[in-house]
Amino acid sequence: MLPADSQAQIKRLESMAEALLKAKRSVRPRRPIIIEFCGTPKAGKTSCISSLVIFLKRNRFKVKVLTERASVCPIHDKFDPNFNVWTGCSSLAELTKIISNESKEHDVVILDRGIFDSVCWFHWQLERHHLGIHDYEVFRDFFLAERWTAKIDIVYILKASETSALEREYSHLLTRRYGSVMNPTVLRTYNDAIDECAKLYEDRFQDVRSIETTNIEQNEVSYRVTMDILNALDELISEKIGYFTRRDLFPADRNSFLLSESNLDKLEIKYGHRAEIEATHDLIQPIPVAVIVSSDLKSVLTGMKSRRATSSKSAEKRRQLFYFGGHVRAEDKGRGDDNIATWARSLQREIKEELGLDYVPNFDDAICILDQSRGGAPQHMAIATLCYVDFDLVEFRGDAKEFTEKGLVPLSRADFEVQKVNTERWSQVIIQRLLKWTII
Repeated sequence: MLPADSQAQIKRLESMAEALLKAKRSVRPRRPIIIEFCGTPKAGKTSCISSLVIFLKRNRFKVKVLTERASVCPIHDKFDPNFNVWTGCSSLAELTKIISNESKEHDVVILDRGIFDSVCWFHWQLERHHLGIHDYEVFRDFFLAERWTAKIDIVYILKASETSALEREYSHLLTRRYGSVMNPTVLRTYNDAIDECAKLYEDRFQDVRSIETTNIEQNEVSYRVTMDILNALDELISEKIGYFTRRDLFPADRNSFLLSESNLDKLEIKYGHRAEIEATHDLIQPIPVAVIVSSDLKSVLTGMKSRRATSSKSAEKRRQLFYFGGHVRAEDKGRGDDNIATWARSLQREIKEELGLDYVPNFDDAICILDQSRGGAPQHMAIATLCYVDFDLVEFRGDAKEFTEKGLVPLSRADFEVQKVNTERWSQVIIQRLLKWTII
């Protein structure tokens, strides 16, 4: 029989999970929460992952575990840097496949040792002269590339003293001989490497959390981690979006203006739950949007939203749109980002989600659009920028839940001039000010 406090903890977790599943049905899945577990061998990482996975699956969440690759590495010497290169790249290969092909198929993705773990072992190898400084810096910078680290929501470092780790290792073994890693010197120096890497590189990740497990019961560690994951899922489902206060925005009384003419780069983007922001009329939501054009500006990619992707009052309903993009989310802001860097990160994510296209936009010549033609104060402001793409080399894969069948249509300037194109206000301003096409 479980103690009363454990029963209360379980009930709390299951109640949270039930509420999250109910909320999840009302929103479109965008991406999974991605968690990396690493740390001292025998610190309880495997047990914690097992407990978390069982809880999530039995409470009807979709979970993918990318298992650690060290046990199947074809390189025998664990101190050979190539061993760490192989295991790290194998984990990264699995992660990139999830990000590129399966981002909407899972609720939670768990890396059993991954990017941070690889960097810690490279650091340990550097200190032990198994790796030169030049190779270390090359390997470190590759694994710490923002393309990977920005996708990991939480890194859990589970640590235990070398004495505790060895006690756990030998508690069910019939030998007391040390292994290549499971010996006091390696465990102690590896713990030092973990601490040093946490200080040096935690700002490269969204969130790094360290748990000292030496004197903590395994159930307490599992409870703490599971609660964290449920809270992270709640943040993702509830969707916090960026906004400005209207009175702070200059010039907010014009239909369109160059981004460089405004004070948007100096204003602080604040974040709140989408339903609350949408209901507050003195707030303006910046919407970075991409205008996908050919290099000669003679063709533009247009799209038409599906019925379920637009409300009955939306200006986009049944209109041919000359832009792609969406809200800035709290998750888009990196540490040290200014507003433009945040918008670029947000728009890069949106282009990937909507069109299946990797593109890094810039906002050097961007324009801001406030649609004041519908009466009342607009709550959304487009920040529109041109994105040059070779249409002959790129296959656009529109999100089937976002666009109608055959909803993505490249439109040439010549076709535009002879067709009657049904557009809304943002597209009209884009046509005139960015594309410099003539509306007949």
